[in-house]
Amino acid sequence: MIYRITSSQDATIYQRDTDIDRTGQNTGLDSILELNQERSSFGVGEGVFNSRILIKFENFSGSNLDLDTDPTAYWLRLYNTNADNKIAQEINIDIMPISQSWEMGIGEFNDDPITTVGVSWISRSVSEAWDTAGSDIINDSSYTATKSISYPDDGDLNVNVTNMVTKLWNAEVGDNYGFIIKRSGSEEISTSSLSALKFFSVDTNTIYQPRLEAMWDDSAWATGSLEAIDISGQISVWMHGLKRNYKSDEKARIRVYSIERYPAKSFATSSVTSMSTKYMPATSYYSIVDSHTGDVIIPFNTSYTKLSCDTTSNYFDLWMSQFEPLRYYRVLIKSTDSTSGIERIYSDSNKMFRVVK
Repeated sequence: MIYRITSSQDATIYQRDTDIDRTGQNTGLDSILELNQERSSFGVGEGVFNSRILIKFENFSGSNLDLDTDPTAYWLRLYNTNADNKIAQEINIDIMPISQSWEMGIGEFNDDPITTVGVSWISRSVSEAWDTAGSDIINDSSYTATKSISYPDDGDLNVNVTNMVTKLWNAEVGDNYGFIIKRSGSEEISTSSLSALKFFSVDTNTIYQPRLEAMWDDSAWATGSLEAIDISGQISVWMHGLKRNYKSDEKARIRVYSIERYPAKSFATSSVTSMSTKYMPATSYYSIVDSHTGDVIIPFNTSYTKLSCDTTSNYFDLWMSQFEPLRYYRVLIKSTDSTSGIERIYSDSNKMFRVVK
């Protein structure tokens, strides 16, 4: 299972820039989050001025997800605002836990005068300052995640933050005040010209809000009297019982049926489905794509999107609360024969689903 959680609050904080002192500015309602860096030898002062991103997620532990155990992996994903903009040079990023609470605020970058209600470079709320400007951080390598983005990357941020979430927050060693995303130490004081990164925030009007992806293996395998299907032959795969609409609070079991297109002739009184259904290889996985944009919402993953099987058919479970409402999605199935290495991808082109409130 890969379960996507949308950020509950986020903001960019600014050290300064060349035109105005932004150390007290709040940008909590901006649709953009950015890692930027400017240099100035005049105006508000000489030096290198950075921005940093603060972001927080709620309800990612096993108990909040109604699981017996916590997920085994977590990945942080932010989407670049311009997917066609290749990164000119390598950018090294640190993702670290914040050690104090902060308020998202009500400001935007272009406010004139600037808004100071909410988190900023110098304050974590309207009435409380950070102990250290730029936010208070737990500077512990065991909780720090790093990421290098370089050409020809598209600028998306996709980084494994499992240690931070499982060893700090889920283990209740520290409170969850969210992540800070910043350039690695030496790059924040670099005088070289470095690329800026801009990501969609939780306030974007697009489908590309920041996500924390919680992952665990929820597959089960018990084929009973079903026979294995040979994917090297001509087979049909479809989603039996896939509904057109699901409520956002539903957890749906999607049945995956596979039959040979040209089975040997036989005579029986049972239905074609119950008589002919076979199970796909254990190395079979599902993926969910946005039917309009083609964006991969849940990718194939050999650890976390395995098909299950019982005595009826293959299947997988899907939590609908993670999908944007009123958009249509398709299911893809990838199957690999572990002996021959043959790989096939199947799509039930006539079936789509959407989530309604």
